[in-house]
Amino acid sequence: MLFATAATALLVGVTAATATVAPRPGACKNVSWLRLGPSAILARVLAHGVRVVAAGRDQSTTFVVLCLRGRSLPARAPVLRDAGHLLHAGGVRAAQSGGFTAAAFFFPPTESLRVDLGSLGPIGVLSDGLLLFPRETVRRRCGLVADAPFTVESCGALIDLRWRTGIRISPRRIGTLNVRPVGIIGKRRVPLDFYLFGLSVNRRVLVVSFAMDPPHTSRVVFAVSEIDLLSPAQVVHPGTSAVLRLHPAASSSAP
Repeated sequence: MLFATAATALLVGVTAATATVAPRPGACKNVSWLRLGPSAILARVLAHGVRVVAAGRDQSTTFVVLCLRGRSLPARAPVLRDAGHLLHAGGVRAAQSGGFTAAAFFFPPTESLRVDLGSLGPIGVLSDGLLLFPRETVRRRCGLVADAPFTVESCGALIDLRWRTGIRISPRRIGTLNVRPVGIIGKRRVPLDFYLFGLSVNRRVLVVSFAMDPPHTSRVVFAVSEIDLLSPAQVVHPGTSAVLRLHPAASSSAP
């Protein structure tokens, strides 16, 4: 289940999209549990006021791992600023160890060699440091394609997709979007986590940009069960659903 609060017309910040894994020894020291791919580029971090374990990116996402005391997520949500664009985390994956929590926040992909790290305070964005990348991200062709109404945008540690939902609601009116992704494995239905990266509109139809971990099945059902609207405030239940089917791309062997 994912709840996302619209921060601007096209940028969304997740209020409850947490995937917590089992306790890991030294979770704040060893981030192998993130399952990063070979194309991931790690950043040099200049931070103050927050303990950043690691930060990096590939063509599918930019991630920041914070080390936190206890089991609670930070009161101030981390944000990134890339070439003047404010980016909100689409979700967080966490691991606990010895009274500490390593929380990995996943953002949309970034392009700049210098990305600002901040957090949302009561009066705006507070500066927490810089992410300095040694080089630009290498763009590689994705080896997957999806059936309509989904489109694969890129592949890496995550798979980035766009979903043309068929819902005729402007992103400016959305306060909370409730989406449930379920993987179909044989006769089992397995809830999946995914990361909401943005809302847009195309030909008056709502388009959801999101990322997800590479699923263990080629068939995933997405359903929008509830939308909280702003101005005027009301709750609608569109009952919209679609089946995501992923296939190998015909040219997947191409560079």
